[in-house]
Amino acid sequence: MQKNGIKPEFAEQILGQMKGFAEYGFPESHAVSFSLIAYASCYLKRHYPAAFFISVLNSQPMGFYSPHALLQAAKREGIELLPISLNCSDWDHQLEMPAQQQQYSIRLGFRLIKGLAESSVARIIENRRRSGGWNSFEGFSRDCELARDDITALAASDVFSEFGDFRSDALWQAEAAPYKPLLDNTDDGIAWIKEAKLESIQKDFRAFGTSLKQHPVAVIKLEQWPYSVALEKIISARQLIELRADADVFSFGMVLVKQSPGSAKGMVFVTLEDETGFINLAFTPQVYTRFYRQVEQQAFLCIVGKLQRVNESHSILVKRVFDPDPNANLLKLRKPISEQQSGISLELVKPRAFH
Repeated sequence: MQKNGIKPEFAEQILGQMKGFAEYGFPESHAVSFSLIAYASCYLKRHYPAAFFISVLNSQPMGFYSPHALLQAAKREGIELLPISLNCSDWDHQLEMPAQQQQYSIRLGFRLIKGLAESSVARIIENRRRSGGWNSFEGFSRDCELARDDITALAASDVFSEFGDFRSDALWQAEAAPYKPLLDNTDDGIAWIKEAKLESIQKDFRAFGTSLKQHPVAVIKLEQWPYSVALEKIISARQLIELRADADVFSFGMVLVKQSPGSAKGMVFVTLEDETGFINLAFTPQVYTRFYRQVEQQAFLCIVGKLQRVNESHSILVKRVFDPDPNANLLKLRKPISEQQSGISLELVKPRAFH
């Protein structure tokens, strides 16, 4: 400080502030532990990605991203995701090494299923250990004797598909299960209509908060594009990293997270997800006010804006949000996303006109 011409009185003042901050203890007590956690997490994610992801998933609820976003990230890392299985799954997600493979897959756990009690899962696992597993709905329901609500939650999550049962048929049997012995006649051979792709994904989200089927963004692009923007103009998350800064880009994705930090002077930040990754949007207060209805009420956003880039990080400063065709069936939010994190609760409806 003396070499740089700083007066002794001012230098002493700076040193006093530094000492005061150091004595507070935060840097000493946290810096080492934080750096160790960051290093260990990065090491696991790089060398044991499946173990890293199930560790975070089994610690939910926590963090910034929902289980859906974490599972999609794992899939993009090349990790195979195995469905919830009555014969294989536990309460927590587990590592599983499929035959003739060299890396672990993630077997989804029962903890994802909404409305399913952990005590009921313990009963399932105990009965499975004794019986060796099941190959039919009837065998499972006879052995486990679960409450109807638990069987219905399982049926809604489509776990009985491993027995060859359609979700609709399993739900029908789940509702009838407690009363079936009392019925003289039962319906056999109901010709259930096969679920459409988007409908099946929607039902998965309602039952367990994600889907292992095609990403809904990919399905909408391929089968049900409802926007006036030409599909070939849409830039995916993966393609954004190849574009120059300040380019005008069109993008489309499913809303994951919305934030409006108090220090951001009215800016609103939205994270979208498409089939290739995350898309970060930034709304000025004026643009957000103009498109408030779309941002707050739509589960998917189609936008145009200016690409902003800082090193490898990028975001899109939104200029306009496009409305879908009001006659299109789209997945919509049943309730607004919180400012911190989305539970991604989706419902298949026809958007109503807004006045």
